[in-house]
Amino acid sequence: MIRKFACAVVFLVLLPLQAVAQGLPEDIATPYQAYQEALAGGDLVEARTQARAAWDAAEALQFDAGTTSILADNYAQLALRTGEFAEAITSFRRTAELLEADNSDAFTLAQTWMLAAHSALSAGEYREARQFADTAGDMAESAGELPEVQRADLLFNSRAIQAVSHWSDGNMRPAFGRANEAIEVAGAQDFTNSPYYGLVTFVLGATHSVFRDSEEAAYWLTIAYHYLPQEQDALFWWSQYARNQLDDDERLNLLGRLAEVTLPEIAETQEATEREEAAARREALLAQEGFVDATPSRRREPSYPRNAAAAGFEGIAVIQFTVAADGSAEDVEVLMSVPVRDFGEAGESAVSRWRYEPATQGGEAVDRPGMITEFRFVLAD
Repeated sequence: MIRKFACAVVFLVLLPLQAVAQGLPEDIATPYQAYQEALAGGDLVEARTQARAAWDAAEALQFDAGTTSILADNYAQLALRTGEFAEAITSFRRTAELLEADNSDAFTLAQTWMLAAHSALSAGEYREARQFADTAGDMAESAGELPEVQRADLLFNSRAIQAVSHWSDGNMRPAFGRANEAIEVAGAQDFTNSPYYGLVTFVLGATHSVFRDSEEAAYWLTIAYHYLPQEQDALFWWSQYARNQLDDDERLNLLGRLAEVTLPEIAETQEATEREEAAARREALLAQEGFVDATPSRRREPSYPRNAAAAGFEGIAVIQFTVAADGSAEDVEVLMSVPVRDFGEAGESAVSRWRYEPATQGGEAVDRPGMITEFRFVLAD
């Protein structure tokens, strides 16, 4: 299966107007009250409709910017929460304009631009996501009154969104730079609860693999394995492959680094059990006395996919397969193809044509499951 790189969406707590809507004109107060009732009843679609009506009424009446910004934000956050991302982008942008007109504090304004960035990323509007995240980051850097924790939070998420959006656009090198900046910004602060943390570690692991830095790749892919449950099957095998590329000293150093971080436990699911059992069977096979592993006899690298090259995409494909007793490659599976599926398709096609001297056990040819290889697709500078 070709894995799709997933985006994270962050939902903040909805920010309703004061519960007592006294003093509001009836055109605003009536839909606003209906919005509150729908929200209390869990009807988010109706709440979104009424929130929009209250906001539109405030705009039509040219009501004060402070109140109108809250009404716009109510609608924006519901649009984000219900998957109306294009609407969320527009309404968060308008909320930011109103907050600026109301001389809002820097943190609230930067958070609003960050939510616009979340919305744009979720909508697949990657250039806008970078622009909004950059605006939020610039505000965080220039606002002298921000507490360090708030500044670090804004900067981490700003750099993370830019990293993910660059990666989603196929721009590996700027994604790598922004992901590194996100980790540097985090410093001593703990951002492991951020929905972007796992994605940042994945970008770092994947790009280090492309750059052939096996120890860094193994470190970040191992961390990503613990933080991206939707990709754990592929990351389990990929991180194992990366660790197997290390010499003894590098492996000890890696274990020491991993011992210094606290990683979440992997859920005990059927899939996790099957992964562990498959890995144990493979290790047992390789350790058997008289076992001789398969060796390649005809193996050609895949061609760079034409469309990916034309678009300037760089990336990696990770392929798992079995060398059958007759030396052919069988059960070829794309574990990971990032940032575009073209790389996985090219890798799968190449591996399917490979030939091996088969593995033997006591001189008899046997199947060799669990073979993994990487293909790096890098354009010449």
